[in-house]
Amino acid sequence: MFPGQHPNGFTRTEPAYTRTVDNDPVLAGHFAYPLPFYERLHARRMTVPTT
Repeated sequence: MFPGQHPNGFTRTEPAYTRTVDNDPVLAGHFAYPLPFYERLHARRMTVPTT
């Protein structure tokens, strides 16, 4: 097995993006605009009881 290789034979790699929400104001705006809606939705989520 090679270094970084998973026992199932796959190697995990992380994508390298040059434009992210941290360094691109347009992407940051697209991320920030709906965020409050989804935060409220998450706060009001229903819990499903487990048996």
